[in-house]
Amino acid sequence: ACRGILRGSIVSYDPKTVAAAQPPNSQAKSAAIERANEVQASLPSELPSFVKAMLPSHVAGGFWLGLTKQFCVANLPKHDETIVLVDEDGQEFNTRFLVAKIGLSGGWRGFSIAHKLVEGDVLVFQLIEHWKFKVYIVR
Repeated sequence: ACRGILRGSIVSYDPKTVAAAQPPNSQAKSAAIERANEVQASLPSELPSFVKAMLPSHVAGGFWLGLTKQFCVANLPKHDETIVLVDEDGQEFNTRFLVAKIGLSGGWRGFSIAHKLVEGDVLVFQLIEHWKFKVYIVR
């Protein structure tokens, strides 16, 4: 299945093609962030969550996803740990949380590619269990 990027589309997923694609304009980014904030606001407040807009380094090349220090200190382990990401279809992806770097490494690339993430997509991460996030993708 093809996935549109802004008003164009890509026939197949190639990180180099995606990285070279025209980045979304600020109006499109703002709309996606606003929708993601609405998704986050609709989630149960007792489960911690955060919103993350995708940048080129998150979806191509090194596939590194830095997380917010405040969220990690309050909710994630104090040592490197496997963190499970669960998509909206219930499919699980193991990633590696690196506490010293405050982000996700191993496994994040697979999640990103499987979901054809591009710059400008906005993700809502909801901590549903110890070391397990439900991830909502807003485009």
